[in-house]
Amino acid sequence: MDDDHINQRISEVDAEISSIQTSLQRFEKNEACVELTGLNVSIAQNEAQIPTLEEQLNNEQSEYLDRYFNSINHYFNELGSRNFLLERRADRGGNSPVYHLKVKFHGQDIPETDLDKIFSESDRRALGLSIFLAAFDAMDAAELQQTVVVFDDPVTSFDDHRVSNTHRSMVNLSERCEQIIILSHYREGLSQFLKTYGFGSKYRVKLIEIRKNHTTSSFVDGDASQFTRTAHEENREKILDFIERRVDTVACSLRLFLEAEIGLRFGKQLTEHKIPNYSLKNRINAMVDNNIVTAAVGQELHRWREDLNPEHHIWLDDDIDNKRNTAARFIDFVYLSLVPA
Repeated sequence: MDDDHINQRISEVDAEISSIQTSLQRFEKNEACVELTGLNVSIAQNEAQIPTLEEQLNNEQSEYLDRYFNSINHYFNELGSRNFLLERRADRGGNSPVYHLKVKFHGQDIPETDLDKIFSESDRRALGLSIFLAAFDAMDAAELQQTVVVFDDPVTSFDDHRVSNTHRSMVNLSERCEQIIILSHYREGLSQFLKTYGFGSKYRVKLIEIRKNHTTSSFVDGDASQFTRTAHEENREKILDFIERRVDTVACSLRLFLEAEIGLRFGKQLTEHKIPNYSLKNRINAMVDNNIVTAAVGQELHRWREDLNPEHHIWLDDDIDNKRNTAARFIDFVYLSLVPA
């Protein structure tokens, strides 16, 4: 046997095997190689586009932030915070820029440490609400149409002049979104909203109240007309309920009701004659002296003032039937006889 010949032959066979295995791998991995080649081409193309795309992204972000901060400034001024300008500032110290709010007042930069001295409580709440409303301006219109927006006590702590503007901003938003829900403990604010946008307006407004008992809470349909009554109107209903025997006690003071009715009924005349809101006796005398009411009406007012004075016990110590009769005569006087001269 020729060992050299055998070893040479083994080497040739091993080379053939290696060549065949390489060809087999090329066949099996052909698709992966083609894909890899395509990916390498795509990577090269993307790397070439990265500077352009980054510039485009920065421009789009800048345009978005410009619109967003313009919306914030719009709402902030609309909600009653005048002479403020809100600008964006960027911190580019990290991998990505971080944007924050910068405040100017009458064109002067306000340090963050001094914002609590410049912003009132109403300003702070208005700013938060402005940021919230501006976010909806940035939303896609189709997406916003399917969005339900919930406001939680939006006008609490607001100055009076801000409340109506806030209500208008919410109503404007309701025309672009699916629905708005206002949660509030602030009855006066809701009453003002219902009076403006609830009765006979084009908007569909529903009042829902949460009623509690000793075991649970439940939702009930609210009566908007009853909900929006003033305290004076509620006291009038309490007196009428007593007269009509729906209740057995008068849950208000007839004397205070009379004083409030005089202020409402003769507000214009009392202001024109500069009659202050001092004691009821002096106010009645001044009304007679200035010919706001006749002497006869003034005399009747004094009788009611004395009869309803708690110190005289005439009203408090009477029995229930006489009280009902007295209350009925009192209401007749107030709404039939208490008229200008």
